[in-house]
Amino acid sequence: MGRKKTGATTTTNTLKIELSYLLKHQLLKRGTNTTFSLRWSGGQSVLVSAIFDEEQPYLDLSYVLKDANGQLITQSYKVHLEQLPSNLGKGYVLYFICPVGGKRCKILYMAYDSPIFKARNAYRQRIYYSCQIVSKNHYCLVRYATLKKQLDSIEQKKYHKRKYRGIVTKREVKKQNLKHKVNLLQHFKVMYAYYELKKIIPSLPPPPHFLLNNMAMFQ
Repeated sequence: MGRKKTGATTTTNTLKIELSYLLKHQLLKRGTNTTFSLRWSGGQSVLVSAIFDEEQPYLDLSYVLKDANGQLITQSYKVHLEQLPSNLGKGYVLYFICPVGGKRCKILYMAYDSPIFKARNAYRQRIYYSCQIVSKNHYCLVRYATLKKQLDSIEQKKYHKRKYRGIVTKREVKKQNLKHKVNLLQHFKVMYAYYELKKIIPSLPPPPHFLLNNMAMFQ
């Protein structure tokens, strides 16, 4: 049974700054200073000045908010970055340092009327993942869409090797695991559609035998 509506915020319906996005679009470049704007579909924008030197890299965020009285307030503060050696022995892994909690993170959120971006665990109120506030049945649909998107992304890679020097690559292992989960959830989707249809047509014949083992999950 799904949770009641509580006004809870999810990771998909709040403003966020993702480190992976900045790196993917080359907005952060080691040894350079860059200035750029981040914009969201709701019209919000943030001006970012990135100082990416070896000693003390950081982002300088500037934007305008409205307070409870409708007055405009300018926010300007730094978000420090930290580089740690990669576990693979090559290069570094980059993190934000939360301006409130001081913990490392990869995503900064602005939610629950917070005037600044901060880590998910820095909020007293929980920021949920979308799948955490839906019913059990809808969870399967949400999870299916998420995993299918990940699988499609891997299969669209131009240079995907199944093996390297006779050893199955990590990407191929991930691909096969995703395929298995997607196929299983696709099976659940059929079951979900069956039970939704049965609500409309009670006299609907029972599902095929291969679906019976998982019936309880959707009743």
